[in-house]
Amino acid sequence: MPLVTGPMLVGGVLYSGAMFDSAPVFSSSNLLNANNWAATTHQVQVTAGSVLSLVAPVLGVSLNAGTGVVTFDFRGMAGGNRTFTLRATYGGVSTDQVVTVVVDARPVFFGATTLNVSAGAITPIVIEAQDPEGATLTLSAIQMPSGLVFTPAAQPSTTGNGVVYTGTISGTLAGGVHTCQIRATAANGGGSTDHTLTINVASVANQAPVITSSPTMTVIQGQVVQRTLTANDANGDTISWSFSSSNSWITRTGDQVAAAPGIDIQPGPYQAFVTANDGQLTTNQTITVTVVAASVESGASVIEFTTPARRTLTVGRLDRQAAPTFEQDSAERYDYLVDLRRWLELDTLASVEWSTTPGLDYQAGGFNAGQCVVWLSNGTAGLNYKVTAMITTVGGRTHKAWFFVSMTVEDS
Repeated sequence: MPLVTGPMLVGGVLYSGAMFDSAPVFSSSNLLNANNWAATTHQVQVTAGSVLSLVAPVLGVSLNAGTGVVTFDFRGMAGGNRTFTLRATYGGVSTDQVVTVVVDARPVFFGATTLNVSAGAITPIVIEAQDPEGATLTLSAIQMPSGLVFTPAAQPSTTGNGVVYTGTISGTLAGGVHTCQIRATAANGGGSTDHTLTINVASVANQAPVITSSPTMTVIQGQVVQRTLTANDANGDTISWSFSSSNSWITRTGDQVAAAPGIDIQPGPYQAFVTANDGQLTTNQTITVTVVAASVESGASVIEFTTPARRTLTVGRLDRQAAPTFEQDSAERYDYLVDLRRWLELDTLASVEWSTTPGLDYQAGGFNAGQCVVWLSNGTAGLNYKVTAMITTVGGRTHKAWFFVSMTVEDS
C-alpha cells in the first residue's frame, strides 16, 4: 500500500497522518468535553481506509461509522466523566482508542419553589446555588417583583449543601401572587440555570396570636391542677408554645400546664411564663398560680360532699350517671356530675377549677348554673382519690367542694 501523507477525506471520513500496511493510528484527541444540556459532536481522525466502531455501547454516545462523527447527547443526565472505546480496523489489524468525555452539568439551586408569606415586610429569603464541577457562580435577578430586591453575597459560604453561592431576597410585598427568577451562571462556561420562586402573599398582614386561656390557676397543697393553653390566630397560622418557670412543680407538656405543689410548698402566688408563636410573631403571658393551704382556705365557705361520701368506679366501664347534657367525652372516661344547687342559695356558677390527688387523671367538663362535670381516668385499683372543685360564683363567693373515689377492678 503506498504512503499517504496529510489529511485525506475517504468515504466522508477525515483521515490524517502517514498510512502504511500496519495498525491504524488515531490522531484525534482522547480527552473531550461535552455538557448535559445540548448535543455535541466530535470528528474522529484516524489512518485512511480504517473501519470505525464502538467497542461497547455507552449511554449518550453514538458513532456514525460512515462519517467518523461521534455524537454526545447527555441531556437530562448527571455531569461527570464518561469513558468509551473506539476501534479502528484495517486489513484485519485493529487499534483501540480509549476516550474520556468530561460532561459539564448546569448549576443547581436548593430550596423551595413556592413560599407563603403575609403582606408587608417579608422575612429575608436566602437563595442557594452550586456548580456540580465546583466552578465559580454568578447569581443575578432576571425577574423581581416591585418592592423586592435581590442581593448576591460577595463570597461563597458553606451550608448543609456544601460550598454554595447565595443571595438574599428582601423588601415589602402587597397581597397577591408574585414571581421571582434568579439566574446562576458558571464561570467555566458550564451554562446557566434559572430558578423560579413563586411567593403567595396573604392580603391581611400577619397578626400576633391572642392567648385566650386564663392567666390564673388555683391549686391546693398536695393536689394537681391542669390548664389547657389556648390561643387564636387571625391568619390561621399553627401556634407553637414555649414555657418557663423557676418552680419545678409547675410544668408543661404540649399545650397542657400542670401545677402540682407538694404539701411543703408555702401557700401564696407563684409564676410561670408561656409564649404563643405563629412562626413569625409571638405573644407572652404570665400565669399566676395560687397555692392554697390544704387544711384551711381563708375567706371560703367549705362544702363537703357527704351524700355520697364515696363512689365506687369499675375500671374499664363508662359511668353514665351524668346528665345527657354533659355527655361530651368521646374518650369514654368516667363522667362525674356534681350538683351544687342546694348550697348555692340561688347563686350560680361562674367558674370551676378541678384538682385530684396524684395518680388519678382528670379533665374538666362543662357546667351550667348549678351543676358541673369532671371526667376521670386511670387510677390504681385499691387506692382512694380525692377530687376537689374550686368554685367561684357569679355573686363573688368562693367555695371548695370535694368527694372521694375508690378504685376497684372489674371482675372478668
